[in-house]
Amino acid sequence: MDSITQSPDLLKPPSQKPASQIESRRTVLFLFSALIFLIINAAIGGYLIAAELGFKPGVILAHLKALTLAREKMLKGEETNRINILLLGMGGVGHEGATLTDTIIVLSLRPSDKKIGMLSIPRDLLVKTPSRGLGRVNSINAYAELEAPGTGAAAVAQTLSEIIDQPIHYYIRLDFKAFKEIIDTVGGIEVTVERAFYDPLYPDENYGYSPVSFQAGHAAMNGETSLKFARSRHGTNGEGSDFARSRRQQKILLALKERFLSFDVLLRPQRLKSILESLSSNIQTNVAFWEGVRLTKLLKNLDQNDVITRVIDDGPEGVLVARQYNGAFMLEPRNGDWSEVRRIATELINQNETIPSSAPKNAETTLLEIQNGTNIPGLAAKTKSELETIGFRIAEVGNAETRDVQNTLIYDLTSGRKNPALEKLKQKLNAQIADGRPTRLLSQRAVDFIVILGQNATP
Repeated sequence: MDSITQSPDLLKPPSQKPASQIESRRTVLFLFSALIFLIINAAIGGYLIAAELGFKPGVILAHLKALTLAREKMLKGEETNRINILLLGMGGVGHEGATLTDTIIVLSLRPSDKKIGMLSIPRDLLVKTPSRGLGRVNSINAYAELEAPGTGAAAVAQTLSEIIDQPIHYYIRLDFKAFKEIIDTVGGIEVTVERAFYDPLYPDENYGYSPVSFQAGHAAMNGETSLKFARSRHGTNGEGSDFARSRRQQKILLALKERFLSFDVLLRPQRLKSILESLSSNIQTNVAFWEGVRLTKLLKNLDQNDVITRVIDDGPEGVLVARQYNGAFMLEPRNGDWSEVRRIATELINQNETIPSSAPKNAETTLLEIQNGTNIPGLAAKTKSELETIGFRIAEVGNAETRDVQNTLIYDLTSGRKNPALEKLKQKLNAQIADGRPTRLLSQRAVDFIVILGQNATP
């Protein structure tokens, strides 16, 4: 078996700025400028905002031509009704392991119904790197940048495509600087912290530690706070794993999407200009301008409740297992091959809605209604995503009549016919079985269980 090779140069950012990186900057400018044209329907509105951003008339005409082409051309993957986009996050200049990609998410979009799934890949996954033998998946970008600056994101995309047996059509790689500046530029984001935690080993900028803590509940976060929330790896209360961190990263992305597409952000050209300036030197992508236009059109009416999130992990029902390899902690497939990982990736937004093998017995015919009995924003939607990953079907989500429920309740409308699924649901949500049925029903469909989420909800 190949051995893992290490290089101290991985801690240093690339010193060159190749033509591919320059072209990447132009692409990002085009990509985000497309958002402006999509919001302003009148041509004069487009001209006014373009002028505010400093575009010349000739460039404006070229953009308008690209918009026309975007209505005629299709994105990669659109013909097969699945577009896969790789999202990568790395430290960047001034950070230890500057080019190691510690955030790896495959975002899948189904154009026919705008359904989206996010699959987080753990950074410690043991894979065969393109040129260095076996190693962590997060090292691929670093090795590629050492050998050919500007090729890192594409190298990661190629390896992951082989692992999940899905084509990676597009990639976007962002560093910490751009991450923070984007969030600050849009005025911060709103995030629900599921559980309080304290991380005494959060890294500072001088190779030391700067402890951080978060309280459970709704929180407004600026760029720096959002980065700490997304990066923390040693938190208490169940937040001390890469898998918990992956879930927080997914939460940040969804919150940022909501904020960026909000009315006040999109209609403020100066904010957009700041985003463009930040991204131009801190991103690597293969998304062309017209592709950005079409992607924006597909995503602009996205309902966050339709987003499915999944993390590949080594939990009791996970498909990975931890092991020591050459003295280092690694994760590898539990069954010895990539078949289960590929199944999860395939079924993330599968048209046939195949049930994962870890789903409870009878889950394929189990239909739930979820009501939020608390004042925690987004709790029902979060629970919906969690339960869908283990095979339950959700007919409706919404708010309960009472918003001060302490303990999560499950109403069994099957008269005990689906006890295995009921027990699975009870354990997953730390819930109690309630008698009778609630006075308020949200769905017109005949559901099996009605869940009233309380303050103790732990999806």
